[in-house]
Amino acid sequence: MLFPGLVSSLDAPLRHAKLDQDVGLCTQLAALKPADQSEFLALYLVDPADAQLWARVPRWQRPIRKGDKTDRAIWKFFIMQRLNMESHAKGYRFDLKAQGYQLMQMGGVLYGLADANRLAAVLSSYGAMLHAGEDLGDTKRPPWPSG
Repeated sequence: MLFPGLVSSLDAPLRHAKLDQDVGLCTQLAALKPADQSEFLALYLVDPADAQLWARVPRWQRPIRKGDKTDRAIWKFFIMQRLNMESHAKGYRFDLKAQGYQLMQMGGVLYGLADANRLAAVLSSYGAMLHAGEDLGDTKRPPWPSG
């Protein structure tokens, strides 16, 4: 019998890993959206602490949750873009000279970026969540543990 709330596709991987009787894990999985359960389990099988962090942060922050060098560069780029969006929404205007300076800063971040796909994943999922009116979590603090 499948644990209530779990997608049926998790039955075989849980049995294979001998975790199908782990009530704590199954409860955590069942608390997630069905679309997130498989990815959580895959992460959990490699690193349970990483899976826990992944589950705690908003979807848009998941690709940068560890705080490595690339994650930090993506965070810098995101902050610049978020500030632009918020300023525009509040009606602030910036002259072309100021916009050019900021574009230089953004370009500088992109020159050293090792994984543009992660940046794309962050921006795309942030935009989708913003558009859908979903809870974005804390947009002013990075998702990785401080310290």
